[in-house]
Amino acid sequence: MVRPGLSIRSRLIVSFLALLMLPVCTLGVMGPVLYARSMEQQVIDHTLRMIAQVDRNLEYLIINIEKLFALLESYEPTRIFFFNAREVQPEIHKNALDFMDMCMKTHKEIAGIMLLAADDRMLTNHYARITRDPLTLEPWYLKALGSTASISIISRPIGRNIRSLFDLGADDVVSIVKPIYDERNFHKPAGVILIDLKLESIQELLADSSLGRDGYLYISD
Repeated sequence: MVRPGLSIRSRLIVSFLALLMLPVCTLGVMGPVLYARSMEQQVIDHTLRMIAQVDRNLEYLIINIEKLFALLESYEPTRIFFFNAREVQPEIHKNALDFMDMCMKTHKEIAGIMLLAADDRMLTNHYARITRDPLTLEPWYLKALGSTASISIISRPIGRNIRSLFDLGADDVVSIVKPIYDERNFHKPAGVILIDLKLESIQELLADSSLGRDGYLYISD
């Protein structure tokens, strides 16, 4: 408080110093707080953008796999394998196998494709049975038929009675299965199409998604 006895000059100096110190003190206290809040909001915005980008990439990958399922299901040798077992000839088998091999070559993210009919016949160049136990009793096959979704994803397909001919284990792939139904026979299950995705192809979706110095994104099932 300025004393009444001070001169006008002194009063002006004190008032000037008070006006000078007020913004300095305000900025000194509020500045770091506002800066911290601004940086925090930028980090949140960046994180949300990264998550949205990963979601879009993952959705694009799944859409491509769904299109591939549709191609496999509509391919005539595949339909004969599922719906007309008595008409299956070696040439039809070869055409179906060649088509699956072509799909593997054009989709580098795929680790293997297999057709499994409801009577336990399998058609693939990418897997071999481990034992003679029926594959139609395995959890992945039953999950495909028991799901109301068009496809089912199995994040860690352990314990399957098949082995990859490319030395890929359950920790190296993510399985996607699609049920096939015979619309001409009261929607009776005709089998399942199995496609394994290389886990590294999903990890690549996160490769460029950095969050600051130590942050990271992950996909949870």
